[in-house]
Amino acid sequence: MLNKLYKRILQEWGRPDVVNLRSSLQGYEVLSLCAQEDLPLFFMEHSSYVLTEPADSPMLTRLRAVMEQADVCACVSSAVRRVMQPIKETRVIPDCLDDRRFYPVEVKRDEGEADAFVFRSMGQLRPIKGFDILIKAFALLVRRTDRPVRLDIAGVGGLRDALQELIDDSGVGESCRLLGAIPRDRVPYFMNGCDCFVCSSRTETLSCVLNEAAACGKPLISTRCGGPEDIVSGHNGLLVPPEDPEALAGAMLVMLDKAAAYDGEKIREATLERFGVDAVCGRLLEACADAVRIHGERKSGN
Repeated sequence: MLNKLYKRILQEWGRPDVVNLRSSLQGYEVLSLCAQEDLPLFFMEHSSYVLTEPADSPMLTRLRAVMEQADVCACVSSAVRRVMQPIKETRVIPDCLDDRRFYPVEVKRDEGEADAFVFRSMGQLRPIKGFDILIKAFALLVRRTDRPVRLDIAGVGGLRDALQELIDDSGVGESCRLLGAIPRDRVPYFMNGCDCFVCSSRTETLSCVLNEAAACGKPLISTRCGGPEDIVSGHNGLLVPPEDPEALAGAMLVMLDKAAAYDGEKIREATLERFGVDAVCGRLLEACADAVRIHGERKSGN
């Protein structure tokens, strides 16, 4: 399939200057293509298996094989770099935030919800996202405050029925909702409609949704699960241990009183400075140019 696609690229666009591989999951195929066509390879890892698989797993064996042949190696966060750097020099280039889509806008809330403090989260409904921990934390929060609070979780996946059962069994069915898929053009409004955005993941290589919420000026709560540690700090939110409903509930309780004190404009400004289009695209172009140069030096024996 890859060879067929490459032939189509040659016909429609001509020979590429460089190949950018975004995950070693397709690594062996791309290594074969690059060797066959003598193409420079800029490899950039973002898959969470890098943080979850044991060192002797086939996946990390493939990662090492790709890194050894790549002209430039990069990844999306410091957490992933800690795994990759011992194998070969690795630079951090985060996923790019579309700041033209995600920015602060006023969102009118449904009648009866105007006074509620709204927490929101988004992701696939699968174990790695830790929504079971988030729901348990929210149930603890409801029992510890008299303020009206809501939790909205957007996303689809195989755990929907189990998560809905957990919501019902926890007694928070009236204030916790599984919203399903949010249309792409409505995601910025979903982010802007909350008072605080929460990431409860067990593992994340970065977390684009945290950056999208921050670009909307929202304070954040996240587990220390890898990538979010590059995003969340004292100026924009709170970090808690993963797999800990008590700690997460405590952070949510703190945020009820502290959210209004965060400066939304400064949160957005700091986010764009590190993750915006201008900040990231220049580093991507530089990595591509470096891959071409290094490949040429390898061929010439320099």
